Amino acid sequence: MESLLTEVSSLKHEVELRKKEQLLERQSEQLSVSQRVMEEQEEQLSVSQRVMEEQEEQLEEVSKELQHTERQNSRLRLSMEKMLEESDYNRGDGGSLQQDRAALLRTLMEAEGGGQQRPSSSPP
Repeated sequence: MESLLTEVSSLKHEVELRKKEQLLERQSEQLSVSQRVMEEQEEQLSVSQRVMEEQEEQLEEVSKELQHTERQNSRLRLSMEKMLEESDYNRGDGGSLQQDRAALLRTLMEAEGGGQQRPSSSPP
């Protein structure tokens, strides 16, 4: 009788151990899956950071190009205004030159402003 009780107790203990092993195995698998997901997310984050850095570099280049273009447009506008003033002074023909000047300045300002027109001012 005692040996049977010992055997039953041993079997119960073995069943409990197997249940614990199975639980431990499932938890280990879940941990492994979680680690793989985390590694994939870290890789995606790394890729996103590289893309963002490249976009920041492109934005910086475009900003520099814009500043350069704006400086060129300002110099061109000043040069055109000076040429028109000299032309007006040398010709003495105020009417058609003022119209030509206004049209030229309007065209230049449209190019600078992306198509926005400013009202033309009267010549000095």
